[in-house]
Amino acid sequence: MEDIFWPALIMGPVMIVFGIVVIRFRKTLISVIIEAQSVLFGRRVGQIFADRTGSSALLTPGVGAVVLGVVIILMGLFLPREMF
Repeated sequence: MEDIFWPALIMGPVMIVFGIVVIRFRKTLISVIIEAQSVLFGRRVGQIFADRTGSSALLTPGVGAVVLGVVIILMGLFLPREMF
């Protein structure tokens, strides 16, 4: 038990939950991002961003966060503490 790196076992599940939330609510998140782009850069740029971006744009970061969370957990369990 003393070889387990505890911060990794805390951050890993946080990343997994974050990734699942991004995947689950990606349509809502992308509409918030498009609105923020419109406010920040103007309606024309916001419309260009909205035309080029679908709800699948957040799928890759969501899956990446889940994979990263799993890797962090595995590193915390199996790598020796001296590696951190």
